[in-house]
Amino acid sequence: MPRLVAVAIPSDRRRRRARVAFQGYQYRFVSRTRATFFGASMHEMVGLNGAAHVEVSIADPEKAILDALDDERLSGGMSEVIGAIQRGLANGAVSPRQLVDDALRYPNRGIVNRLGYILARSGVATAIVETLRGYVRRTGYPPYLSAVAPRETAYRDPTWNVMVNLTDESIEEGA
Repeated sequence: MPRLVAVAIPSDRRRRRARVAFQGYQYRFVSRTRATFFGASMHEMVGLNGAAHVEVSIADPEKAILDALDDERLSGGMSEVIGAIQRGLANGAVSPRQLVDDALRYPNRGIVNRLGYILARSGVATAIVETLRGYVRRTGYPPYLSAVAPRETAYRDPTWNVMVNLTDESIEEGA
């Protein structure tokens, strides 16, 4: 399985960057708006077989999940994203409160719809899910739960105003 690291860069840099291969990893540069640059902390990374130590900004688990909800192609698909949410909540690696707070900051409001639907289906505490419900985007066409799954059989979930285009089995296999 290829090991891909997505590196977020501000979208005001118009120059297209090539993928870079280094020490068994593929690095892909992904343009993001400046509003998405939050929810990260500095980590020391070791490279060149221990010869180099570099401070690198890495997304916190909650922010990484939101980025994956925004572009599931960078994270292995929506089943992987749903599984990461469920595993992270179960083992305490993801804070439901921080996940909701970060979702409300995220510039793509469709994230709230997707996240709310997934959290409600995952049985997260009602109070946390209710916080998101008040921020559901109701104008415009509802976002699809998955941007890449077939759309022919999609149905609209009225609570979360999201077009559910995944089967129950594919949603549950993320668990």
